[in-house]
Amino acid sequence: MFLSITDLEQLHTEHPEWQMKLVEGKIVVSAPSDYESEEIGARLSTFLNT
Repeated sequence: MFLSITDLEQLHTEHPEWQMKLVEGKIVVSAPSDYESEEIGARLSTFLNT
């Protein structure tokens, strides 16, 4: 069963705290990022902006 963008939007409306993406017709739910991931992202953004 393949899902559509509409299905993904509906699921995201029901569960806004989940991080989801549509890959080849399947919804993939990612774990929320932790402090370490956020710190790496912030450092990378700072590096790219300078």
